[in-house]
Amino acid sequence: MLCCWIYPPPKRLAFRWSAKKYPYILIKGRWFRDYGFTIGDQVTITNPRPGTLIMSVTKTAKEMQAIRDQQHEDMKALVSEQRLKAA
Repeated sequence: MLCCWIYPPPKRLAFRWSAKKYPYILIKGRWFRDYGFTIGDQVTITNPRPGTLIMSVTKTAKEMQAIRDQQHEDMKALVSEQRLKAA
């Protein structure tokens, strides 16, 4: 008998209903690390066909931090430039 193990194993989740009767899935847990996700990752969820959702990392946490750092530096430069013009 041919058998193969899937690692990490599939995760089974149940739909729940919100107070306004909208279905939702609460997704959280340490198992995300086993699936290749880390805190700070930007993800995209696509629906290629009815009944199927695919969640993919769009930008890693490190890439997101680099973007935030660059935005912070850009803002500091803009504020400095505005202060010089005002003086």
